Amino acid sequence: MKVLTVTSYPWRDDNSLGHSLNSMFGGMQDVEIANVYCLHGTPDGVCASKHFQITESMLVKNLLHKDLKVGRTVSPEENGISGADDEKRQKRIFDFCRKCRWQVMFWARDLLWFLARWRSADLKQFVDEFKPDIMFQYIYDSQLTYLNKLTLFLKDYLNIPLVGYITDDVYTMKQFSISPLYWIDRYFARKRVRRLVSKCSKVYVISEVQKREYEKMFKRSIDILTMMETFQGEGPECQQHNRPLQLLFTGNIYNGRWKTLAQIAEVLRECNGGELKAQLHIYTATPITQEMRKKLVIEGSSFLHAPIAADLVRKIQEQADVLIHAVGFDLKNRCMEHQTFSTKLLDYMKSGKCILAVGPEDTAGIQHLKENDAALTAGNLPELKSVVTRILEDEELLNKYARNAWECGKKNHNKLFMQKELQLALREIVQTDRMEKSGR
Repeated sequence: MKVLTVTSYPWRDDNSLGHSLNSMFGGMQDVEIANVYCLHGTPDGVCASKHFQITESMLVKNLLHKDLKVGRTVSPEENGISGADDEKRQKRIFDFCRKCRWQVMFWARDLLWFLARWRSADLKQFVDEFKPDIMFQYIYDSQLTYLNKLTLFLKDYLNIPLVGYITDDVYTMKQFSISPLYWIDRYFARKRVRRLVSKCSKVYVISEVQKREYEKMFKRSIDILTMMETFQGEGPECQQHNRPLQLLFTGNIYNGRWKTLAQIAEVLRECNGGELKAQLHIYTATPITQEMRKKLVIEGSSFLHAPIAADLVRKIQEQADVLIHAVGFDLKNRCMEHQTFSTKLLDYMKSGKCILAVGPEDTAGIQHLKENDAALTAGNLPELKSVVTRILEDEELLNKYARNAWECGKKNHNKLFMQKELQLALREIVQTDRMEKSGR
């Protein structure tokens, strides 16, 4: 079975998108995957075997010089050598846009994709040579609507079944913004989302909350597909802990997460007092402002580090005592996180470490942790102070919740069972499509 997917980032295990896809498709037997992606960078080739890249710089150059090609086949062996200067320039621009997140920038990108000649012979040749049987596709929100547009084109061009996967709230109006531009954009983006969903043979979502809400809105059956991990053996044993205790957060800190981490840092400062009892270490690739640095770096209590490779992330998680899951408390970010489930939670569960989840209790990820007693949770500042105090006074809680987290992962996210179900579902869709076409 051959699977085609469209993504923003290149398929790499050291970014959250590639890591999520690897959790679902890594090790799946008799499956070959091709990936069309639309940002700078090179894939790692661990799971997907064929790659085609379209970047915005290619689109701009094509508008200026129509003879210049849009898109190229990429080999993982390139390792970022080809077009290195252009890649760095794109990354700087992308980091600036991530900081600002102005609506006009997203519209400018959509306009670029509307005007440029990206439906190229090279793209068609790439998918024609691969001959996919099915598309497995993330369905994106208004800020990545061009990817939905690309997906619709490939679906219609190839005339193959499409399976949609929704991990963020891409459709409801349960969002917060004072900008009329945001609501205009959301309104029109919803139309493309609905059209894409209507073309899906099957739709997966990431949480029970999302399933309930979207089944009502789209009036169709929707299944849950969470992230997967391999949980074997008897789980973590009781461990000796560091002095001072080491709390760890790795990942992006936008969407208000940095403010939650700043609260944790401040609580640690208060608890430490004249004696160093616990420290927070934050590793992130998110561009850092002066305000963020001032709040996140507290001498002796909280430290801010540059991002590190995925294999090193696992190593420092093994050395930590508590792994942090942070969600923003403000209304905008509560709405954004309401349906979603953080990819890093599976890594946390498998690590056999205690999870401290700080954020609104009505978000899907924290609801899941609470329902399974898989983490110490705090829904406000007083609760956070109480939880940290409990940890410092009774470190056996760390062993208890490390075990609970691992058991939650084994029960609800076991790759050995979930991947087989996904593969069977995809094969059934492909077989049904072939039978329908042969019957015409």
